[in-house]
Amino acid sequence: SGVIALTILTVFLLVVLPDNVLQDQELAEIPTVIDEPIITFIDPIRGSQTADITIVEYGDFACTLCQNIEPDLLELIAEAPSKRRLIWKDAPNVSIHPEAFTLSMATRCAQDQGKFWEYHDRLLGSAGNPNASQQRAIAEDLGLNGDTFASCMAASVTRPIVQHTLDEAMALNVSSTPAIFINGAPYQGPLTLTGLRNAIEKL
Repeated sequence: SGVIALTILTVFLLVVLPDNVLQDQELAEIPTVIDEPIITFIDPIRGSQTADITIVEYGDFACTLCQNIEPDLLELIAEAPSKRRLIWKDAPNVSIHPEAFTLSMATRCAQDQGKFWEYHDRLLGSAGNPNASQQRAIAEDLGLNGDTFASCMAASVTRPIVQHTLDEAMALNVSSTPAIFINGAPYQGPLTLTGLRNAIEKL
C-alpha cells in the first residue's frame, strides 16, 4: 500500500499540479509596449524546455494561414527537438473571426486538463469552427472530463489567459496572424518551411 500511495503522489505532482497551475498563479500585467515575447508559465511548449532556438507563434485558431503553417512548424521542431522549441500564444482576431476567442478559451480549458497540444492540433487540423457542443465532444474524444471542460467554458476560467497573450500581441504591434518570432526577433520572411529553416540556420 505504501508503494501505491507513493505512486499516486508522484502522479499527482507530475500531472495534476502542472494542469492546475493555470489557475493558481497570478499573471503579471503586460506593459503597453514590449520589444519581444514574454515567456511565462501559461505558455505551452513543444520541443526542449532548454532549446537554443525558440519559435513563438501568435496564432488564431480560425486563421487559415495558421492552419497552413502548422505542419511546417511541426517539422521544424521534429528536425531538432533537443535544440528547438515552439511556443503558442493566443492572438484571436475577433474582428475577422468572431469565434476565435472562444476557440482559444476552449484550448486553454483543455490545457487545464493537460491536453493543450492535442486540442490545438485538432482545431488547426480540421475544417470549420466547432460550436460549443462540438468543442466538448472534441475534449471528450481526447479523453478529457467533459463536465470539467464545460464548467471551465461556462465560467470563462481561461478568458484572462487568452486576453493576456492577446494583450502581449498588441504590445508587440502584431497586426496579423500567424506572427512568428525567432529568439525574440520578428520573423519577416515567407511563411514556408524553407523560409523558416533558413532564418534559423542563420542564427
